[in-house]
Amino acid sequence: MSTRKYFFILGVILLATMLYHWHTPLIGDVLGFTYAAERLLAGEQLYRDFGFDPNLPMATLLSLPPAIIGKVLGIAPYDFILKIYLIAIVGLEGTLTWLLVRHHKAHQKSLLTFLLFFLALASLGSGAMFGQRENLFVILATPYVFSVILIKKNLAIPRWSRFFTTLSLFTAIAIKPHFAMLWIFLELYIAWGQWRKMFRPENIAIGIALIGYIAMILIAFPDYLTILRLVNTTYSAWRSPFESEHYTVLAYTFLALLFFVIGALRKARHEFTTPFAIATVAAGVIALSQITTFFYHFFPLLIFSAATLVFELGAETTPLPWAKSTLARIVVIFMLLLPPLSITYRYQRGWHGVITDPSIRELVSIINQQSPQEHSFYMFTLADEIQYGVAAITDGHIGARLPSLWPMPELLKDRAETMPYTRTDHLQSAEQQVLDIVISDLTKSQPQLLFFVSMPDTFFMQYFMRDPRFTALMEEYEQIPVENSPFQAFRRR
Repeated sequence: MSTRKYFFILGVILLATMLYHWHTPLIGDVLGFTYAAERLLAGEQLYRDFGFDPNLPMATLLSLPPAIIGKVLGIAPYDFILKIYLIAIVGLEGTLTWLLVRHHKAHQKSLLTFLLFFLALASLGSGAMFGQRENLFVILATPYVFSVILIKKNLAIPRWSRFFTTLSLFTAIAIKPHFAMLWIFLELYIAWGQWRKMFRPENIAIGIALIGYIAMILIAFPDYLTILRLVNTTYSAWRSPFESEHYTVLAYTFLALLFFVIGALRKARHEFTTPFAIATVAAGVIALSQITTFFYHFFPLLIFSAATLVFELGAETTPLPWAKSTLARIVVIFMLLLPPLSITYRYQRGWHGVITDPSIRELVSIINQQSPQEHSFYMFTLADEIQYGVAAITDGHIGARLPSLWPMPELLKDRAETMPYTRTDHLQSAEQQVLDIVISDLTKSQPQLLFFVSMPDTFFMQYFMRDPRFTALMEEYEQIPVENSPFQAFRRR
């Protein structure tokens, strides 16, 4: 494949991705990290002044470029700037991987074709998860996964190319420690029969960088240890039974690995499929080893499974006699991609429905009725995506360190009917910590508006009113009417 043709197709993929996400705001987590980056630029301290959650600092640091551009241009970075930035990351990783793959002269065309498919799958096929941590992980890890093919072939890789591949992989791992599983599994594959390759300079550099990264967190962000203790106490309440989407991805993974094993047994395995099959297993470990069962944790598993399946069926040596012709392979691949891609599309439509729901629009209207200097609010909810979505639309200031009240499900679980202010069990310290954080934030930020979600199974106002400090703060607010929203709204007197 010629250079011109490759970059033309890559450009089409990037343009299609932009058009696909043009009319839908990015999901709340992506907006939240950009919001955190803005607060960081304003001189505030991560984890101490905002962002009191278990996400590592790399997720916020990666969001600094759009925040800086938005600040320079004087516009909010949450829409056009952020989308362009994320698409630029896809383009950059596509370019870095192209620089690697072009050294595999014998199968350059096949590898570049698969690379373009993989990038399209990771960007266009991501749906509402575009820019999410798991999505960024897949994109940032792309050069490394393709480099494994070259390393196993003992093909030379230029030093500068190794450097950028290593930097990209480190960045991916630094987003979330679970992502290191991909690195570990693929390095074990490389070391099979060639154990000295585990001690390549790239691996030593990543090991040193990760140690330095941990040291930096402990020194620069000491409050993160407090978060980890609270996570250890309360985060397990977010683990819920698998839904149909989870089982669909697991079944799809089984199908992909089954095709891979069939190819291996018939000695017809495509030489490029093995790293992606191993990456699929690693992605499964990543998804199943996390405390929570949020579906986006399964996104890498979905993408690597689809890549394994497509690469196996797309190989000229496919063991399936009915898939020998190009047309037959295209039809089969298209049909097999429909189930997983329909899941990400449904999530895309679901998020669009949330952010455009009349109840959320009413909250936006209430905030916009205030003067621009008073677009500050505190939202008592478990849904941080709503809070960040509203902040992005209104250019509002969130007066909370907790992006959502994520410790509350555990604190409210098995509570007495009277909902005592002070627990007497192992959660007593965690409850007091949450109360102190909320009251301290309200006292410091003095938000203009308070929103309490009033769903049947949540009692945030009643819960916090047990604390006399909170009751005194509420005397500074008056309730305002809300017609079509599950929130109660209060405005500072």
